[in-house]
Amino acid sequence: MKINPSQIAKAMEIYKAQKSSSVSSDKKSKREKDEVVLSDKAQAFQLALKTIQRNDGVNLEKVQRIKKQIEEGQYKVSSIDVAEKMLDQTLSRNKI
Repeated sequence: MKINPSQIAKAMEIYKAQKSSSVSSDKKSKREKDEVVLSDKAQAFQLALKTIQRNDGVNLEKVQRIKKQIEEGQYKVSSIDVAEKMLDQTLSRNKI
């Protein structure tokens, strides 16, 4: 098969045209931005989740009060209360 120089030139023109059109479409796609819209329920859930994450359930006043009592040697622990809490936690884990 003999390749003619005019065939090469024609092939190069087609290649350049395809390349330039793909480059221009890439530029167009880069300009477009995606947008996400959350529903009202999703926004409320997100707000609740952030609130929960900020407040991890620790009562700082109670922690400081107990810490002070421990440092002063005045913190008293009821062994009965400790045993009851341990049993409650064990029983609640077994129910799940």
